[in-house]
Amino acid sequence: MAKIKLSLSTPIMESFRVAAIRGKFDLPEVNESKFNLDIDFPLEDYPDWKIGAIVGASGSGKTRLAEHVYGKTPPIPWHSDRAFIDEFEPSLDIGEIIGALSSVGFSSIPCYLQPFNTLSVGQAYRAVIARHLLMAKNEIILDEFTSNVDRVVAKGISVALSKWSKNQPGKKIIVISCHKDILPWLEPDWVLDLDQQEFRWRSYKRPKTQLRIYQSD
Repeated sequence: MAKIKLSLSTPIMESFRVAAIRGKFDLPEVNESKFNLDIDFPLEDYPDWKIGAIVGASGSGKTRLAEHVYGKTPPIPWHSDRAFIDEFEPSLDIGEIIGALSSVGFSSIPCYLQPFNTLSVGQAYRAVIARHLLMAKNEIILDEFTSNVDRVVAKGISVALSKWSKNQPGKKIIVISCHKDILPWLEPDWVLDLDQQEFRWRSYKRPKTQLRIYQSD
């Protein structure tokens, strides 16, 4: 069984305020902050997985762990002098771009014609995810997943992304999030929970949705 053993340290620079914080909150006098992780990560047991989730509270080491396993994801450049849909690779069909944007809940077609810097925070976040999804790489890391949208929208994005991933041969998606409410809607093949220091294979079922239809005028 594969394991992840990760030990990281960050130096603490001495200053008057650092000393004041130590004294106020009775913190030990150490010259570095340490992060240690020793956890099972048996992805080789089921190599055909499509989507996984790394979850945990802020500061639990989610991003560091993902960078340790998969490497850093470089930032995506955007320009202010063109419609943001023109930022996608020229080889992509317009239908692929629309499909990826729809899969992350960005369906406001008129906004596709705007530059990236004019989009709302939520729209910009969806555009970034869609562009990551269409990049020519097998492992897609989506950090801070759904952090910039409300929780109802987050669940909708999770459902759409889950469906999208099933029709993408060879691609694996890893979402990183401090929000665990998305898990039943995302239905990941595996979850690495840093709060519980636990890895588990798929154990979520999407909640049932009740639909009521009323006659109106």
